[in-house]
Amino acid sequence: MCAWVDHAVQALVVVLFAAMVVVGAWQVVSRKVLGSSLTWSEELQIYMHIWLVFLAVGVAYRHSKHIAVTFIVERFPAVVQRGLAVFYDVSWLMLGLSMVHFSAVYQTPLGRTFLETAANNRSPSLRLPGTTEGVPYSYIYAGLVVGGAYIAFVAARRLVARALRLDLEDATDDELNTVSGDA
Repeated sequence: MCAWVDHAVQALVVVLFAAMVVVGAWQVVSRKVLGSSLTWSEELQIYMHIWLVFLAVGVAYRHSKHIAVTFIVERFPAVVQRGLAVFYDVSWLMLGLSMVHFSAVYQTPLGRTFLETAANNRSPSLRLPGTTEGVPYSYIYAGLVVGGAYIAFVAARRLVARALRLDLEDATDDELNTVSGDA
């Protein structure tokens, strides 16, 4: 399951980025060559960017590609470095769970979640096919929940791998997938 989820999220990031480029290029051609500007393209690009960012954060974390200041950590003994690595992964797990909780679970004093509140607001120019209503913002901000769930998923898998004493820097995807029973 891990490999499938990882590949699906990475594929979605690539598709979103490619779609943003295509829509942006079409907007420029439409405006400059055809003399007619698209009314929906900028909003669609912004909404795709929201999804792209929240998904790409998890992908970058999975591959350990986030910016890190390591010159201080590298001076500590190996046991301290391992403890800091666990703290780092627990922090990511808490971030992912917080993103999901405060977007989809936590209710405000009015008894509504962030996504329920966002559902009442609609995009001004991006319409659902066959309707005159704009896309609900809850569809757009659901990327926060999906991205948070993926971050938590990756962090939990890394913590299990650390508990099994796998070296995450040298571990292959197959070894990490073995942690969850994929191999």
